[in-house]
Amino acid sequence: MGFYLLSRYGFRDFAQEKLLKYPKVQEYEKLLTRNSFVAILTCRLIPIIPSPVVNLICGLSHVKWLTFFTASTLGKIPNILILSYAGAAFHENKLYSLGLYGVYLLILFLINLVIVYRRMEKKSSN
Repeated sequence: MGFYLLSRYGFRDFAQEKLLKYPKVQEYEKLLTRNSFVAILTCRLIPIIPSPVVNLICGLSHVKWLTFFTASTLGKIPNILILSYAGAAFHENKLYSLGLYGVYLLILFLINLVIVYRRMEKKSSN
């Protein structure tokens, strides 16, 4: 949350001015703003995406604070619960603990695969 606020109120105007030179970045920023809740939620669910990077990018973009906070909170809950449970069970059964986290990652991968497949199917039918 600190990086979000720092980048939003400390560097956003400066960064927006510098990024005007790059039209592709402007496209990504518009895409992020349009789909901000889903994008942030997805980034928070995937444990290998560093939180400070998500905070910084959202702070520099036009993502609303309430959207950022809500999606971040909802996205972190499953990861925290799974990590806590897997960590608590790790000393008793390491394989179970690693398998549990592997299943969590596999479920996230399959959900994203279905979403991408449906979008590709929708685009091809138009």
